[in-house]
Amino acid sequence: MRMARLRTTQRQLLRDFHDLLCAVADRVVDRGRAPDQAFSETVQAWRALLDRPRAMSLEKRIGLMGELVMLTAIAASHGWQTAAESWRGSYGEEHDFGLPSYDIEVKTTSAEERNHTIHGLSQLTPSADRPLWLVSLQLTRGGAHGRTFTQCVSSVRERLTEHATGVAAEMLDQRLAAISHPDTADFLPTDDERWSLRSAPLVLKVDEHLPRLDHSLLRGLPPESAARISQVDYNINVTGLPGSPERPEALQSEFFLP
Repeated sequence: MRMARLRTTQRQLLRDFHDLLCAVADRVVDRGRAPDQAFSETVQAWRALLDRPRAMSLEKRIGLMGELVMLTAIAASHGWQTAAESWRGSYGEEHDFGLPSYDIEVKTTSAEERNHTIHGLSQLTPSADRPLWLVSLQLTRGGAHGRTFTQCVSSVRERLTEHATGVAAEMLDQRLAAISHPDTADFLPTDDERWSLRSAPLVLKVDEHLPRLDHSLLRGLPPESAARISQVDYNINVTGLPGSPERPEALQSEFFLP
């Protein structure tokens, strides 16, 4: 028999703690969740209930939808657990995904040209001995056959819950919280917008042929001047560039909005 022990030292909150335990037990008994997963889901639901809803900008939604497309593609080739563990989006890392032998940076736009904003001089700089790949995605409003932002989030959450650990689903919620998205769709009055992929993804290896800036830009400056530059954002247009003919396994999967 599997058992889990939860306790509190705050006697004045015993009644509320009892309600929390009942909610956890319901998820274990009625939904078949593991105890740690049931606890994580319950805490997240209570937090969402009490948090002040904050709207997410269209730009952030589109960016996250692109990351969910990539997450789903990685899951198709490596499984959902590996896909979740590779997703670095909520931890302020330089690159969006880190697979065992390479990294992936995803850029998504709704414009007709592949014009992307690069944040910092490290975002398109490969880590030591780790190839970096840039994936350029274009979304367009998709009509009745498209997918809404909330549908994409719900679909990925369901798959993480079913095929990965409870911690993996919590990582998605952390990513949402990091970009100020409430966990309920009721606060997104414009979320009936449906999206689809405008074109096939463009996969580029980050090398000397890719237009980019890196820290070598600052080497020509006096050290005291370079030290005063803390952030460099710039745009690149990769429209018309030929995609890399050879690409790793995760970037050979089908790309679609989940």
